[in-house]
Amino acid sequence: MSIRIGVIGTTNSHACQYIGLLNGWRQDIPFPQRLPDGRPSGMMHQAFGTHLREASRLFPESLDFGGARVTRLWSESAEDAKLMELACDVEIVATPADAAQNVDAVMVLSEDPAQHLAHSEPSLTAGLPTFVDKPLAADEAEAEAIDSLARRHGVPWFTGSALRFDAALDGLAQLVEQSYGGVQSIYVQCPLRARLYASHAVEVVGKVMKSFHAVKVSGLSTANNDVVVIDFADGRSATLENNGAVERMSYVAVLQSRLREHIWTCEDVGLMNTRFLKAFLGFARSGVPPVSPEECLASFRLTKHVHQSLGQA
Repeated sequence: MSIRIGVIGTTNSHACQYIGLLNGWRQDIPFPQRLPDGRPSGMMHQAFGTHLREASRLFPESLDFGGARVTRLWSESAEDAKLMELACDVEIVATPADAAQNVDAVMVLSEDPAQHLAHSEPSLTAGLPTFVDKPLAADEAEAEAIDSLARRHGVPWFTGSALRFDAALDGLAQLVEQSYGGVQSIYVQCPLRARLYASHAVEVVGKVMKSFHAVKVSGLSTANNDVVVIDFADGRSATLENNGAVERMSYVAVLQSRLREHIWTCEDVGLMNTRFLKAFLGFARSGVPPVSPEECLASFRLTKHVHQSLGQA
């Protein structure tokens, strides 16, 4: 079955990347040079564009999504909508509710978490499997309201960072667990500020440490960086650093096992995003989310503790 996807929101870089990967991108239309907030796109669209062009030529089966396409899009920006319409052959609709009609699943990709409850309501009440981009919500009450709405209508949903679908992270975490006695501590570095992007590091920590339940969270903010230390009940710890709008954005983790350190870097954002999209399509077909609602909420709560430790509640 070919999956028809509705997308709600284009105010972060994910909408451009996900729609472009699924639908393809016209060769005669340049990739965006700026992010929705006006900053230069840097590695975000460059990595997406490079992967899309190279994969189409060298590894086309990696872009086989079984005929799935984004067929309806609502955007906050008329400019973004026109670009997506021309580059990706997607129908532009007038309201978020319209994007949840005549589709099989929905992705809520608006950047502002305060909009996510309202933006996810049309698809959840319509019974459509729904992905809500991170951060899930503005606060815990709204996060729980999304979960309650989904439960009330019997609808599967999930949220989270695409980093959890990075193949190299999967392999390294398994290797350390099986051959080196498990992770004793972890340091994770991600770009941009924690207010919107702490969840990337939190997802990596939870996936590797197999826990989102902290006993203490301590944070420090400077002009350019946010640094947080998370202590777990079993004595293990995690250090998270968001290093601002650096020119060369990177995602790095150092895992300390009983015997040695192990280093992970996210080296292919494009391939990671294709893995995420295939997980989303599997979810759309089966109704089984790749991350349980309970784990999604646990990750969100830890992210909010991170924000509170930095004075960003």
